[in-house]
Amino acid sequence: NVDGYYGNASKTACIAFQKKYGLTQDGKFGSASLSKMKEMLKKPTTATKKTTTTTKKKTTTTTKKKTTTTKKKTTTTKKKTTTTKKKTTTTKKSTTTTKKATTTTYDTNFKSYTVPTRNLSYNSSSIMTGNDVKWFQSAINYLIIKGDKDGNKLSTSKLTVNGSYNSASKTACIAFQKKYGLDADGIFGPASLSKMKLLLNITPVSSEVTYFNSNDTTQLTKHFKVSEFRCKCGGSHQTKLNVALVYKLEELMGVIGADKAIVSSGYRCSKHDINVGGSGSGQHTYGNAVDICFYDKNGKVISTKIVSCRAQDLGFTGIANINKNYTYIHLDVRTSGKYYGNEIYGYNTVTNDFYAYYGISR
Repeated sequence: NVDGYYGNASKTACIAFQKKYGLTQDGKFGSASLSKMKEMLKKPTTATKKTTTTTKKKTTTTTKKKTTTTKKKTTTTKKKTTTTKKKTTTTKKSTTTTKKATTTTYDTNFKSYTVPTRNLSYNSSSIMTGNDVKWFQSAINYLIIKGDKDGNKLSTSKLTVNGSYNSASKTACIAFQKKYGLDADGIFGPASLSKMKLLLNITPVSSEVTYFNSNDTTQLTKHFKVSEFRCKCGGSHQTKLNVALVYKLEELMGVIGADKAIVSSGYRCSKHDINVGGSGSGQHTYGNAVDICFYDKNGKVISTKIVSCRAQDLGFTGIANINKNYTYIHLDVRTSGKYYGNEIYGYNTVTNDFYAYYGISR
């Protein structure tokens, strides 16, 4: 085949040529072989010319005509062959088109599947299946093809969304965990789910709690990072956090015109909660609460009296001033009951309406 590749077939042909014409049979087509081949390619042409010359004119003319006719026929055959090749080319193009169509069928519509509520893990003898696995697989494809909320794309193989947590799914999970600083164990659990939701810009529901590694510094919203809510005990345990709380805090920042906020207490492990005077089972231990101070664009503290009223409007279920200067406030998103307090005077609910309690007009 004239393919431009000097492979074994070319070498074998070269040796045969060298053997026939008394050259060194090394399969290398060098200057000696080239010279000999040029010589042999010239000889047939010369012989033909001589034969043609010695032939009678009539015969020569007839032969030439016949030769011409033959050539024409040959030309026609070649044209047919060319047509066949064109058809073959068309077939190849069709095949290429089919392949392209197949490449674009990876499902990225994670919203059409159920969010996982269990750990997804790989076991070769008992493959986990379900609609929630399809959520994971399509979410992975979304991060690969479209990228996260900041435009960063995940680099791993796309997944067939078949609802089976197979070895390919585990490999994709590990790639996801490595990229975003999680424990790369291939188990898609609460920490991985929370991180993925943040990356996909999914607003969490108020009852949803997330577990973050103690060294996690993920920027949850414009003004808040995970690290700001870490337990102050100094331990290496995970940070338990209801991300819905953070979203509400960000919304509150906009409503009160805050430019900065300082979190004095976020998540507390039970031991630390007791050490700071808590019960060991309060809203801070569930990741639902924060003690915080807000500052305006001039660096001035925004009174908790104002903050209490605006937090009430936004639906915080736990609101209480916590110091005499009205600078720090407790806010939480508890899912049962309501606490509207002023902890200067104890830990009981003091009102149903902070506007009336603090004498602030709406």
